[in-house]
This record gives sequence, structure tokens and C-alpha cells, in this order.
Amino acid sequence: MQPFKSILFASLLIASFNLQAQLKIDFEPGNQHNLAAAQSDSKVGIEANWSGGQIMELDNPRLRASGKNAFVVQDGIGHVVFSEPVMNVRFFFTHGDGVPAGQARAFNSSGVEIGRVSSQPATSHGDLRNFVTFETKSPVSMIEFNGGSVDALSADAFEIDFPFVQGGWVQDLGDQPDNMQGINFDYIASADMLFATWFTYMDDPIAPTFDTVGALDNRWLTAQLMIGGDDPNVVSGELFASSGGAFAQPNTGMQESTSVGTMEITFLDCDLAIVQYEIESTGLSGHFEIIPGEKRARPDVFTCNPDASRAVIFQPDVSKTAANINLLIRAARDDNRIAMNFQWRSNKNYPGILHDIRRLDENGEWSNPNAGITPNSPTAVNEDRIALIWEAETSNRQVAQESKIFGCFQSCHSDMNRMPDNTDDSRHYVINPSVAPGDYQADMWHWRGSRAGPMNYAEDTWVSAELFEDPNSTGRQRDANSVGPDGERLRLRENQGFNNEYQVTVDGQTRTVKLPTWVYHPDLNSGFYFFNDGTRLITERRIGDLWSVKTIERMEAGELQHGLITLGPLANAVRVADLNQDQLNEVAAQALAGGIINRPILFDDFTGDSDQHDIRAIRSFENGYWNVTMIRDLDTGSEFDIDLSAIGNREYTFGVAVHDTNDAGRSHHVSVPITLGGDIVPAVVDDVEQVSWMSKPAFTTLLFQPGDMSLQWLRDTQDGHRIPILGRCSDCHGQDGIGLYYSPVNVQD
Repeated sequence: MQPFKSILFASLLIASFNLQAQLKIDFEPGNQHNLAAAQSDSKVGIEANWSGGQIMELDNPRLRASGKNAFVVQDGIGHVVFSEPVMNVRFFFTHGDGVPAGQARAFNSSGVEIGRVSSQPATSHGDLRNFVTFETKSPVSMIEFNGGSVDALSADAFEIDFPFVQGGWVQDLGDQPDNMQGINFDYIASADMLFATWFTYMDDPIAPTFDTVGALDNRWLTAQLMIGGDDPNVVSGELFASSGGAFAQPNTGMQESTSVGTMEITFLDCDLAIVQYEIESTGLSGHFEIIPGEKRARPDVFTCNPDASRAVIFQPDVSKTAANINLLIRAARDDNRIAMNFQWRSNKNYPGILHDIRRLDENGEWSNPNAGITPNSPTAVNEDRIALIWEAETSNRQVAQESKIFGCFQSCHSDMNRMPDNTDDSRHYVINPSVAPGDYQADMWHWRGSRAGPMNYAEDTWVSAELFEDPNSTGRQRDANSVGPDGERLRLRENQGFNNEYQVTVDGQTRTVKLPTWVYHPDLNSGFYFFNDGTRLITERRIGDLWSVKTIERMEAGELQHGLITLGPLANAVRVADLNQDQLNEVAAQALAGGIINRPILFDDFTGDSDQHDIRAIRSFENGYWNVTMIRDLDTGSEFDIDLSAIGNREYTFGVAVHDTNDAGRSHHVSVPITLGGDIVPAVVDDVEQVSWMSKPAFTTLLFQPGDMSLQWLRDTQDGHRIPILGRCSDCHGQDGIGLYYSPVNVQD
């Protein structure tokens, strides 16, 4: 298998989210012809030559996906020709406001049309619906446009996958009966290196100069070829001649390897490579082609099928994270439990199941790698989340009126984190003069895609009563802590350290390296202590593999690990301090090679009965949709949990928030107040674990980003602050027959 590495052609210089093989093209307005990638910093060496159209500044943002420039074809025909064929071509293709509608036709290297797409009527800036894709089964060499505005074109270029070149390759001599030479490859994952053995089949002298290299009865050389240069399909390194050894004989101490020259190998395809060599001591140099030995032995049946096996590297796309979210909510209950099911389409094109990842940087410290997902914060990797805040209660356990009026806005104040008046670490809290600061006010269910989600739980938390702008306020709390096997107090998750120093030996050198407290157990993680794709380490250079479809599917299936679970029946981690020296050396080797690991560590339910583990959670992500179900006892018996046992006789108010922006803090989408038992009536079933959710009616609410609106802003009597006039949040939002929705009215006008 030879996966592609993603490249980006951008007539407007947008950010690429795959840092492994990146091409950027900055077109200046007014250029019309020979618009080649002169400023390209591509690691794959592919250029795109644009002609026939015009790179121009468009005033109408609906025609664009990023900056002000786009490639526009208003008259005649435009083309883009790739210096090498590409796959999975995707671009923003619109028309309107003086830009005529058009078609784009894709051609292969033989000039045969292999795909066609049409431009879309312009709707809004960066609208994902206006992206088109060529679903071709063979590579694209050229695209022809007869109209339309083209923006943000991306594609996938061939890049050899070195773990799959392991084994014997032989010289390609066509119909000649005998091979003269070949190379055997061994991929060294921890060093990102190909170890090559260059051998010959001849035992008679060929030429006096050549016979001075190696012995007549042992004519072979070795090479250490490093991966990761400017061209990902090229490896190069030193050639070595070894002597002093004999088969089936003990080590005599006379063995040695001497550098005799250099070798460079260029992989042109999954079944063809060119070997270039220079043997300095003899002045010999040259090149020859090699093919897999299997292809040489069985050319009639061998195929590496590069076009079919070129995997699409998943490109995270956060261009629509500000868009509203349609959230579908369903509920069911049996005699003892309540289950609530939530479904929404991610505004990204990947599930947020990773959070706060680290790698060993050039300074020997564990810092955030450049993930490249969010242009303004390229090192941020944040999980997806959904949270419910249930109605607050007064001192006599009656429902606070503000719960029904403001929903979860009752817990949002202008002094909180990322709010305009914040001066300290202040999180959700409720102001209630009749309750002492720090006392229980509201129950909060908090499902996190990376922290607790992999253990099939949602964090059970609660919201306290606090005073406005009080630096001693503690805000959101976690239900009663559990005690670990060593007597330490634990919650569902903590953060591990990275400052433990170890003496290790890597590549023959002894050094001191800082290592994490916990790493993955290699027996459960394809032999690796860090993130991997099942074959090799995922490093910053290949970080896009973390979001590849196949990697995510294998993570969710448990074949690869993503949640670092240290305790309990789902534990998959080992403590570095417990490893022997050989294991420490391997952990260090993988760390120095760029291994990536989670900072959060998780604790599965090892107590058997923990207040933190009251809310079970089941999750799935399919076709861009999250499906999350939370299950809890109607009455847990905990003083920190809302009692839902009267669900058949009364309504319970809650607000919901979804984090789906690869950001933290206030970067979420929220609802207006919703009622369980009113807006959502739970279906009565025998067992909430066995519910077929698609057969149950759904309540739909449109979640919106709240901006800087706090409880103080909503209650303010200034002009434009409508709540004091209308009375409640839902009065600004209304009903549309299927659920609450966000009104287009700007409440700040």
C-alpha cells in the first residue's frame, strides 16, 4: 500500500492542515498566463501551471473559500496542468455576480477525460457545499475549466510508504535471463531509515576496478538511507563495505565496516525505483532501475495497484466551525434509568478524539507539535464535547426561576474565562443569594471525546453557587473523588508529567532524556509506545495520519490506542518508571524519533462504585455525524446529582452546549432552555441499553455561538438587550414546529 501525502494548491494562499507534504502557491492579482508554482515550498516537488484564466480579486466573498483572490474563467478556456499526476482533487467551484457558470473536466496523462463537475451557485463564504471533488480511479494530469471561480484546490500526490518496500528488489533487465544485482530493504521505524543490502549474483571477476570493492566471495555493500529529505520519495546515505566476517564462525573481533561511497534511491512508483551510486575509492558511479523481486518472478500476476491503494490522508477542515449546529435529542427511560441520545453533524470533517498531545522538541522538552488544524493556533488539538447543565435549585430544592428563563446562561458571567471582565480562573457558577458560596446548585453532565470518552463515561460534575468577581470562587466541581490503589485521590482524568529524566542508550550513544510518566503498552498498540498507524510512528512530519480515516477507524476499534488509560479493566498504558533498561532505551528511541503521546491520562472505574462514574456513555462517529448516548440512574442517591425519578409527572429544564471547533473555553455552541418531559418526552422501554434510537422521535434544536453574552448582559436594561423586555431567551428565538431555533435577529442591534 502506498498512501498519498496531501498537497495544497491555493490561488489564495490558505492554510494546509496536512504538514507532511505541503505545496502553497501565492498568485498575484492580474497574472493571466504561465501561473506556475514559482514560490512553492512543496516537499513533493509538484507544480501546478495555471493558464487561460485570471487570478483576480473578488469583492463578493460568496465566490471564495479564503482570501480575496481566486482563479476566474470568464471567457474562453482555463487550464491547470500538474507536473505529476494527482488524485482526490477537491476545490471550491462557484458562479454568480458576473462570474459565469462552468464545468471542470479532468484528464489523465493520455489526454482521456476521466471526470467532470459543475460549478455551484454562490451561497456564502467557504460554504462546504460549494466544494467539488473528482472521484476518479486514475490520476489526474490536467483540469480544463470553461467558466466559474476556482479556489482552494487540494490534491493528493504519490508518496512511497517505506514499510511496504521491505524485502528484495532486483535489477530490471527486461527479457535478459539473469539478474546481476539487487537490493534488500529493511525499514527501521524508530530511526525513520531504510537499511539496504546491495548484493550481486556474479562470482567471476567483472573488472579490476570493481573487484577492489568487497571480496570476490562476499560481494555486497550496505547502506543506511535516511528518510525525510526535501523529496519524500527519495532516500540517501552512505555506502559501507564490511570485512572480517565468516558464516557460521564466532566473532573474531576483526569485523569492520568502512564507508566507501554514497547511494541515493528515488521511488518512482510502488514497483519501480532508480538507484544512483558513487564509490569514491574506485571512481565508480552510475545508476540502474530496480523492481520488486516478486514482479520479476511473476510479472503476469504481480501488481502493487498504486491507484487503488493510494489512501486519502484525512485533512481536518475547520472552515465551518462557526456555523450553527442542528442537534437531535432523543430520550428513553426504563424502570430505573434514563438514556439521552444526541446526534449532530460535525462542523469539522473529523472526530475530536484527541486532546493536548505532546512530542519531544529540539530543546529536549515535551511541547505541542504543530498539528496545523487551526491556522491561528496550529499547535492546538482539542477534543469534541457535549455538556448538559440541569436546572439550578433554591435553598429548599425548588427550581430556580432563572433556569427556565436563561437555561445554561445562568451559569455564564462576564468575569469567567475568556469573557471581557475575566481576571482569574473562573468557570461556570450560579449566583444565588439564598445559598452559601460553594454550595450545590446544578448538576452537569460532561461528555468528552478524549478525556473519559474512551472509557465509555461522561464526567459527572456539578455547578456551585458563587459570588460575582470573587477570586475565591471555585465554580464547576467534580463529584466525589475516588481513591486510587496507592491512596491518592483521583478523578476520571489527570495530566501526566514529562520531566522524569532517564539515562538511556540510543544508536550507541548514552544520554539523559526526559520521558513521560506513562506511555502506551506496546503489546496493545502495534508494538509502539507512542501514536502509530499500525506500521510506523506518527510524527509531526506525518501528523496528518492521526486524522486519516483508517487510523481513526482503527483507534475507535481498539486496534490502535488514543486514550491513555492507566487504571481499570480498559488499562492500556505502562508506567515508564517500571520498565527495564532495554525497554527504556526503546521508549527513548521512539521519543527521539518524534513519537507523540497524550498529556491527559485516564482512570477507568476501579472502585466498583464511584460517584464520578454515574453516567455511562456510548459514542460513535460515522459519515461525519456524532452519535452520543448518556445513561444514568433516575436517582443516583448522590447529593450532587439531580433526581429524575419524577420524570413521568414533571418537567426538568436543562441547557446543552457542544464543543466542535477544535478549541476550548467559550468556543462552543449553546441552546436556549429545553425541558425533559415537555420538549422531549422520554419513550418508556424495557431496557435503555437496547433502544433503537432511529425509531424514536427526535427533538431538534439549533445550537448557536453565544459570543460575549453573559447573564449580566442578558439582564441589562440597555437598548438592544431584549431579555428584560421580552422576559426569556426563547422569546428571541421562537418555535418552528420541530424545536427551538436561533432567530436571525441580532439581539445586540
